[in-house]
Amino acid sequence: MKKIFIYGAGQLGINAVAYLVSSQLANKAEVVLYSPHNFKRVEGAIEDLKDAKSMIGGTSRWLYRATGCVDELENADFVVFCAGKFPQPEEYAQAALKGIDDRLLKAFQNIDILNQFCEEMKALNSKAKVFVVTNPVDLMTQIAREKLPQNEVYGLGCYLDTYRFKKFFCDLLLQNGVYAIPDWIDAWVVGHHCNTMFLHEESFHMRNTRYVVKEMAEQAMQRTKGRGLEITRINQQAATPKINNGSYFAPAVMIAKVLTACVTNQKLVLPLNRVITKNDNLPEFVGETAQLIAEINCGNIVAKPLPFLNSSDVEAMKLSLEGQKNARSALGV
Repeated sequence: MKKIFIYGAGQLGINAVAYLVSSQLANKAEVVLYSPHNFKRVEGAIEDLKDAKSMIGGTSRWLYRATGCVDELENADFVVFCAGKFPQPEEYAQAALKGIDDRLLKAFQNIDILNQFCEEMKALNSKAKVFVVTNPVDLMTQIAREKLPQNEVYGLGCYLDTYRFKKFFCDLLLQNGVYAIPDWIDAWVVGHHCNTMFLHEESFHMRNTRYVVKEMAEQAMQRTKGRGLEITRINQQAATPKINNGSYFAPAVMIAKVLTACVTNQKLVLPLNRVITKNDNLPEFVGETAQLIAEINCGNIVAKPLPFLNSSDVEAMKLSLEGQKNARSALGV
């Protein structure tokens, strides 16, 4: 039985476990949700999920629990790092006046938490595969990968962006009298999970039809790039806004799908932050990191090169990598 350790038990971690309750991990995985400062709240959520599971039905061997003991990282097979702080509205405003975007603002707040996590992983000599979700995810993943050379470290985000793009493109089609669903669209959003992400043009087409409008794709990409901040700004208008004022339901589904593929015999092809290899058709960027295609199969993760990158794709990747370098320089790490 595999062990999954979710480091960070806010809305994202708890909802990831909730989606996993309905997955195919019964008899195959134990899920441990870690919260060092608010353990009892998480324990209460776990008890609530047990009641929910009894209504869903199925086997009773689906194991999940809360812990306040980080030592359980030691024998984990997979770790999801989703701990982090969320800026308040006034902090966003102050950062904007200084020319600091929302992702970099989160980096200033979350780098210490990431460093603590990495130190704990090293102290326990954990060999787990690590999936980073905390924003800015690509910068956090790059730093974690350098600090944890004994681990495979990946970042998640453009998998969600790909589905957001497909959804927005379908919405635009419907406005023009054409019905489509996301599963009819082939596309990959790659680069980095921020405003430098881009659509890999060669992968983009609708199955069984040639109906693709470039202008609609551009509109859908602009909406995709701003979707996270769009949700945050809506949540900030609430009478009693949550501490986590970003999105967490969709990212939680993303985590659940990735973990299910890691533990079961399912194959999952998705963009994730990994090292660019010589097979990626990006020779000038080999050794750098970005969200590109990989396949997960029973816990093994293998790079899958994009079949073709045109000059526009290469230039977009260059700008995306430069943005990461500038962000890291601003962070001072």
